[in-house]
Amino acid sequence: MLAANAPPRYPRNVRPTHPAPPRVLGWYPPTADPLAAADGPVLVAVCGAHGNEPAGVEAALDVLAALHASRPPARGRFVAVTGNRSALARGVRYVDADLNRLWTDDAVRALSDHGVRSARDGAGDLDGGVEAAEQSDLFATLSAIMGGGEAHSGRVSILDLHTTSAPSAPFAIALPTTPNRRLLAGVPLPLVHGLEGRLTGTLSSWLARAGHAALSVEGGRHGDASSVRHLVHVLWLALANGGVLDRRDVAWAANAAALRTARAGRPAGVTVAYRHPVGRGDGFRMQPGLESFQRVRKGTLLAETHAGPVTAPLGGVLLFPLYQGLGDDGFFIARRIDTRWPHGAPQQEGQV
Repeated sequence: MLAANAPPRYPRNVRPTHPAPPRVLGWYPPTADPLAAADGPVLVAVCGAHGNEPAGVEAALDVLAALHASRPPARGRFVAVTGNRSALARGVRYVDADLNRLWTDDAVRALSDHGVRSARDGAGDLDGGVEAAEQSDLFATLSAIMGGGEAHSGRVSILDLHTTSAPSAPFAIALPTTPNRRLLAGVPLPLVHGLEGRLTGTLSSWLARAGHAALSVEGGRHGDASSVRHLVHVLWLALANGGVLDRRDVAWAANAAALRTARAGRPAGVTVAYRHPVGRGDGFRMQPGLESFQRVRKGTLLAETHAGPVTAPLGGVLLFPLYQGLGDDGFFIARRIDTRWPHGAPQQEGQV
């Protein structure tokens, strides 16, 4: 058994509701050791960085089962790993702090240089805790898979798989880097830009800045069967774009067509222009029935708080309306752009 699959450690007041999944869910081809040097390109799926988003785990296991059944020739390796095992075992977004806000340059540098767990999340709120241990273990696992220097001769691509608390078409969040453009070439997903300037410490942003193809994919709403299917479609296309499998072995046309149907009517790309923060004790309550990619006008009532109503400060496309107990992002408003990839700097209207 891999050392990375040791049971997670819980504080006294935290009890799992079901067994935690292993850190390494599986890999293909079956003869490869996922932590050994790869001879070709590597695609890594990070599943369940938020514990109330198990769709990524289900999607990765679905794809792995299909690969082991059909055994297509591979030019590289596919590895699926879990993110926040402790939170997945409890079915909650996180235990002490959001694992997807811990990947600041300083925290990663400390992990890389000394194996020190992150002491602070992006908002400076975490002092140790469950997610610090999760980050340390996930960092060690990713570092082993990705290798360093000459350890891996092929390129590494990473998909961070998520779902949202509101109804949504599937979409991707990506920095406009050359590796990301290559990984998403021909994948018919709307692209969201500009979040990297408003969310500190996301895993995909850190990996992209380090030179890898790395992006987040939102499959749809938590608990929807369609969300799992959307993530499965994305994984198959990424296996081809990442160089692990040939297009002929991933049913490219069928998977692309399914995503094209799921994103119908949504813009090709948007740039985030406003983030509404949620503080502890705000009493934030989103208005019912809102969806990601819904058009909103300036002044539209979006939420209620103890201090009064919250209205849209500008018109645009609504993203991530918050319908879950944990999280400090109430909603985002984005502007449509004419292409999938922006040509200039992200818009800054309404920045907070």
